[in-house]
Amino acid sequence: SATSSMKSSTPFSTLLSSSGSPSDPSGMVHIVLVQARGLIPSDVGSTINSFCKVSLGSGKRKTKIIPDSLNPKWRQQFDIPWFKGQDDFIEMFIHDSKTGGEESDQIGRAFINLTELKQDMSHNLWIPIK
Repeated sequence: SATSSMKSSTPFSTLLSSSGSPSDPSGMVHIVLVQARGLIPSDVGSTINSFCKVSLGSGKRKTKIIPDSLNPKWRQQFDIPWFKGQDDFIEMFIHDSKTGGEESDQIGRAFINLTELKQDMSHNLWIPIK
């Protein structure tokens, strides 16, 4: 019989490109946040209204909320400027939205070190959630 891993993870497609002067970003990081699998609710037996916050330095983005799912599919893309050497980590924080308002609990996080990826190409990544 097949066994499945219960490790939560998030796939990421990133496209890195480089540009000109020091005050300009080193490039733009194009992020496609596809989905998460196997999220674990903070309250046993409940479900999750999840959204993901993505940040790279001062560039911050947020997905829409996917209600009642432990395997949310956001399928959203973001372009965030990259200042290489200053901000080399994409940070992702998955939240459970409470009552549709501003209140939310962080239920997981993940990081990508951009310096470990080849530039000017796409990378399809499943990132473990801590």
